Amino acid sequence: MKQGELLVGNIGVFLHRTARTYPDKVAIIRGGARITYAQLEHGANALAHALQSLGLAKGDRVSIMCPNDRHIIEAHFGTLRAGGVYNPLNFRASKLEVTGYCNRAHTRILIAATDYLDVIDAAARGCPDLRHVVLTGRVDTSALSGNVAWHFYDDLVSQCANRPLVDVPVTFDDHCWHNFTSGTTGVPKGSIQTHGRMTFVFVSRMADVLTGLSAADVHLAIGPISHGTGTITTMHAMKGATIVMLDSPGFDPERALQLIEQHRVTNLFTVPTILMDLLKHPAAASYDLTSLRTVIYAGAPISRPDQKLAIERLGSVLVQYYGSAENFGTATVLYPHMHSDRDDDPSAPPGSCGVARTGMDVAILDDGMKPVPVGEIGEICTRGIANFLEYYEMPEATAETIVDGWVRTGDLGRIDERGFFYIAGRSKEMYKSGGLQVYPNETENHLAQHPAVSEAYVVSYPDSRWGETGVAVVTLKSGQEVDEGELIAFIRERLAHYKQPRRIFIWRDVPKTPYGKIPKQLLRDALAQREGLEYGVDVPPDPQLHARRGDGT
Repeated sequence: MKQGELLVGNIGVFLHRTARTYPDKVAIIRGGARITYAQLEHGANALAHALQSLGLAKGDRVSIMCPNDRHIIEAHFGTLRAGGVYNPLNFRASKLEVTGYCNRAHTRILIAATDYLDVIDAAARGCPDLRHVVLTGRVDTSALSGNVAWHFYDDLVSQCANRPLVDVPVTFDDHCWHNFTSGTTGVPKGSIQTHGRMTFVFVSRMADVLTGLSAADVHLAIGPISHGTGTITTMHAMKGATIVMLDSPGFDPERALQLIEQHRVTNLFTVPTILMDLLKHPAAASYDLTSLRTVIYAGAPISRPDQKLAIERLGSVLVQYYGSAENFGTATVLYPHMHSDRDDDPSAPPGSCGVARTGMDVAILDDGMKPVPVGEIGEICTRGIANFLEYYEMPEATAETIVDGWVRTGDLGRIDERGFFYIAGRSKEMYKSGGLQVYPNETENHLAQHPAVSEAYVVSYPDSRWGETGVAVVTLKSGQEVDEGELIAFIRERLAHYKQPRRIFIWRDVPKTPYGKIPKQLLRDALAQREGLEYGVDVPPDPQLHARRGDGT
């Protein structure tokens, strides 16, 4: 029998085990609401029965578009134990994006909050495979798409209450997690993880990132559970820890500080931008943060001054991990003892993203997939059980990324003689804004769809708040006219906020090499000459657009 055919535990049932051991333990705190593990398990299992009653078959995709609340956790565990595949969607995504995601995943059932009703209705009208939409709140559905059956979450759970445990048998390579990550072509790719592989990811994180995780811990879920925070939240639920969720609209740094102090939060996972929002807040010093035992940061580079500030304020609690969507962040780890405010500390080399994770191989390889000498730049590649299975229905893209058992991350880096890794850049031009991946080609493709646009190019710039941000340059078709505000409005309808460029400049022409190529650095040089943009200095927003967008960026 091959490894992929081995029967393994269904991840969706892990919650049942927790509830059996800690039925009265508080699982979720959100505002004044308290939900125990017994209640959370009741909802997840009833939802699993409901999904099966709607015709969910093993391997069917269930897309979930919810903010951080009990619904996304119940839907996650309920979907998996029913044999479905969990497909979390960014609740900031546009109509066009969500419709595209659901079509590429062949989504059968969509569970969503009513806050995003217009986006959900657009997906219902544009996705022929979609059969059912489950809304977490009550609204009038009479004017919504007739292509699907509309249901209310609480009704389904009530109808299927107090039924036997759902535990669909699964094998090591049965799909369980379907995450979208945009490719360099601008076409979102579905990165597939399996029950066996994801179980290893959880175990690896408990070994390296959240050592000693137990029911005594308290986790503050700051980031969207639909992204990296989701795996951390799942791990806490597996161990019976309490999960505290922000109850403020958007991210409120002071409210987060209040919750850390009030609930004696022990574990935090975030990106450097948010961590600095917390520590640099004017009121930060007035809150007791001494309960924090592990503060994990990932998803974007952190500056050395910011790292030193975090060490000074929090002590030896920082853990950094690095990885890609194709290995679920399971590549390297920089342990607490590898953090130091001393640049000459031999145990904590500045600028390193850490050493290889337990159970994973990490190497710096050349284009021929051969190791490069120590200290030289090559591509960071990973090999091990945490690597994804495939890109869904994209065999060519899968073959380009998985070569000789190695996942090519597209990131450039080097390794020193002690095994510490350092990220040097990104070979695929991808950048990260607020910890979320942005691929310039995707933005360029959408800009190029405007009827007035002839060419579109996007380059990234460092940003003190978001890590990186994008700047676009477009040329127009002959006889066409459009201003920056119109293009911003156009792109806002098509892309999530973090993917939108800070500025869009309209030029008569763009500089090109004699061979007709447009290297990113050549474009940055032109931006410096024509627009005064300086690399390393935050790109200022256009004052008029700043007021028009009203988003502070």
